[in-house]
Amino acid sequence: DFRFNAMFYRWTPYSYIPPHNDAHVNHALTLHLNEDYNARDGGVFMYRLEGEDHWTGVEPRYNRLVPLEGTVEHWVTPVTAQHDRLSLQIFNIAG
Repeated sequence: DFRFNAMFYRWTPYSYIPPHNDAHVNHALTLHLNEDYNARDGGVFMYRLEGEDHWTGVEPRYNRLVPLEGTVEHWVTPVTAQHDRLSLQIFNIAG
């Protein structure tokens, strides 16, 4: 059973997502859409693989695709820029 859900995200200044996992999905893809965005602007995707004791960050660079499989703990740091961070999120929903 393959069910997909796609969402466009507009992250306004100071928005973020606290640590969580997407237990309701099998796979997730994030595509970053800002051509002029970099790590100084915040909104960095952070993840921690099972059994690890540290977080790894992925900068939201233009056209970068970030895949996740399973229930990886992750979060997004606060957007510190005065412009929006844009991304497309695609989920393969567990079912």
